[in-house]
Amino acid sequence: MERQAVIESPMLKAWKRLKKNKPAMVSLGVIIIAVFLAIFGPAMAPDATPFADDQVLEISQQKPGFQTKMMLDQKNRNEKHRFFLAALLLGRENSNTMVPINSWKIVKDSVEVVVFRGELETETKKYGLVDVFYPLSISNKKMVYDGDKVVFNDAKENTITASISDLAKRFEKERIITKKYRLGTDNYGRDILSRLLYGVRVSISVGFVAVLISLTIGIFLGAIAGFYKDDALKTTLPKIISFILSLLSTTFLSILFFKKYTISFLTAKSLNIEIGFLFTIIKVSGNLVIFLLVVFAMVAVFCVIYLLLNFILSKLLSMYKKQYALPVDSGIMWLINVVWSIPTILLAMSINFALGNFIDSFWVIYIAVGLSMWVEVARVVRGQVLGIREMEYVQAARGLGYNDNRIIFKHILPNILGPIMVITSANFASAILIEAGLSFVGIGAKPPMPSWGTMLNEYRAYLTIPGKTFLALYPGLAIAVLVLAFNLLGNGLSDAFDVKGKTNS
Repeated sequence: MERQAVIESPMLKAWKRLKKNKPAMVSLGVIIIAVFLAIFGPAMAPDATPFADDQVLEISQQKPGFQTKMMLDQKNRNEKHRFFLAALLLGRENSNTMVPINSWKIVKDSVEVVVFRGELETETKKYGLVDVFYPLSISNKKMVYDGDKVVFNDAKENTITASISDLAKRFEKERIITKKYRLGTDNYGRDILSRLLYGVRVSISVGFVAVLISLTIGIFLGAIAGFYKDDALKTTLPKIISFILSLLSTTFLSILFFKKYTISFLTAKSLNIEIGFLFTIIKVSGNLVIFLLVVFAMVAVFCVIYLLLNFILSKLLSMYKKQYALPVDSGIMWLINVVWSIPTILLAMSINFALGNFIDSFWVIYIAVGLSMWVEVARVVRGQVLGIREMEYVQAARGLGYNDNRIIFKHILPNILGPIMVITSANFASAILIEAGLSFVGIGAKPPMPSWGTMLNEYRAYLTIPGKTFLALYPGLAIAVLVLAFNLLGNGLSDAFDVKGKTNS
């Protein structure tokens, strides 16, 4: 019996072709590693504090491979407890102040340390053993000594009795560690490797959200423009008038609202909502929530006004039943060309300045980058839909009486996933570059949040200083590697989905 031929899907064929492209597969591996580091990197970093912001000013601008001994001095405060997953994803505050030291010796109930302040500078300081081991009370600092014993109150106002000789024996084992900074330290003595790992999260998250926004807008507008063109979508005069009046009314109400309540937005404090669910903490920006609620409210107002006006005008203008073709394609293409003519970085900056007074700057970056990239998606989708809408299976779907939504979402869009995946990869690279550019000019992620663009901006002056170039070199290389990976993957996807001139594999 003859073996039946195995019919492979276009996606499987594209995947097989992609696997033969070694640069694309290496890039895919780099991207997978970057996504993994974006999720778990900060928890794996040497500095696992939030934003990798544990500052040790005495060891600022140390070269890669720098190593020193650290004395752990317990902070006099109660640390907030975080669930395991929250600590894993968001980091955990360091309960100790790290003091770089060259040497130490125990003197009665204290420890004298020689503090490291550079290769040629030192300073001798004295710390109480009890203060080094325990978080002491702020209100009651009294200590009662009874021979080798000492009685004191901790930060929770609990009475504790400790042995000085026992603390002295435990000091070297529990309070002295060796800290190595593989990529050196920055101006504030923070670990550069840890901040680079946190910067991966910023770049990947901005790229993901921005691409999601651009795909949502671009696919919607591109599909409508390509499917309906200028003559397929028709409506009546009352509906056209209702739409225009509703749009003008909603715009006028929006301007009045924002003009009246801008001060409230500017003075509103960020609302942090902590929800203990699945051992995590979800933090929501209050200003962002308010802004989104206002946007949804305006959309609801537009719908209500439109329905009301359409009902009234349909009765008053019942004699006007002529159908008018809407120039959907021309209108959307005009909008695309207008947005396209504005430089991307300038458009993102304009959106950032427009929305920056209402929501937190980091959320603005997501929106600004996403709104500046949808035009490329719309143009690609429109071109693909214009070609596919004339295919036989689309005409057959129309003949069977399927509605337009089903034809677009079930018969057209699934067949243009290849070009969409290619433009998605390219947009991811563009989003990372735009975010880095915005951070570079000071309107991106705000300190202490580490962003590769912010780090590059802070240390660009050190590029010409011998021995300090690493401060700007590392974030620059990180941006270049990740952007190159997405570009190479995009090229590989473009080749994989372009089957012209290729033999079946």
